[in-house]
Amino acid sequence: DDTDEARTATRACVDELIEATGWTPSRVETVAGALQFREYDIATRVLMRLIARHHHVSTDTSEDVDFTDWSAVERFATEFAATVTAATRSPAPAVAR
Repeated sequence: DDTDEARTATRACVDELIEATGWTPSRVETVAGALQFREYDIATRVLMRLIARHHHVSTDTSEDVDFTDWSAVERFATEFAATVTAATRSPAPAVAR
């Protein structure tokens, strides 16, 4: 869902990952995923179908449903690659001896 509640829940997941790993990324990008009905076992498929119905999303379990904003993913990947490229071109910091 593209709601404040969903963004808050997603941010909580990111915060939990950061806390659990001690890693503090300089940037975080969250993107929607998919309902992979064909990959789920029967119990998960039924549960996800009920959730999908509640959110007015296709409940045809013979097809996966992709919510990913691929333009946003590509934009992030391009910006990330530029950051990595710039970092590799910067001179290495001097090491005190």
